[in-house]
Amino acid sequence: MAFIKDFKDFLLMIFGGYKGIVVTQINLYNLAKRVAPPELSEDDLLNELIVSRIKTMLRPAAREKEYIHYRPLLENPHKTLKDVIRAIVEYEVPRVRRNVDKLLEVENYIEESIEKKVKKTGKATTGRPLYITKNLEKPFKAGQITQTLVCGADLADFKWATGQIVDIRTEKQKILGRVKITSVELVTIEELTPRDAEMEGFSSVDELKHMEAYFLHFVEKPQTGELYRISFESLEDTQ
Repeated sequence: MAFIKDFKDFLLMIFGGYKGIVVTQINLYNLAKRVAPPELSEDDLLNELIVSRIKTMLRPAAREKEYIHYRPLLENPHKTLKDVIRAIVEYEVPRVRRNVDKLLEVENYIEESIEKKVKKTGKATTGRPLYITKNLEKPFKAGQITQTLVCGADLADFKWATGQIVDIRTEKQKILGRVKITSVELVTIEELTPRDAEMEGFSSVDELKHMEAYFLHFVEKPQTGELYRISFESLEDTQ
């Protein structure tokens, strides 16, 4: 067992110690960010980073034990890149988690490295994008669009939730900005209001109700038949 510990310490040394781990994870993150499909959320991207670390051949423990260790982080939809890298370093470099001063040094190094090395390919999100029609682009940028309607099947697939930060996009994937979801509310056709119609770009609530009733009956009903109102607030970096 002493040989195994010495061998792991040797590997950490030749690969740059905890700094090597930090740089490696940032490089992998940048690569994943560059090739990831547009619908992949930041949370999904970070989970891929964790899973790829668990699957590496040079992991410090059995794969099952590592899954147990990382499970809370995998299930946390609000984690950041810093959280992920810190968890990896603490787990793989025991002397770090046993030394408060060392842990502070590591945290500072992670923050500095992320600031310097993470490619600015887009602001961070913690959920899948929400979509609005192209004709709502100008009202959205003017701060007039603060909600959208989604069907139950989409909510089940994309798992939008209060507190998530997501992109707002048009149907053609054009990113209009980021928003923070403030509420997710189940609504019926009968409960739709003139404000809902305005937020969806319809001239009247009757027109909106007719469209949603048609959609839920012929498209959505075989799955859930539910409609949700997602409210949000625009973040400062929205163009």
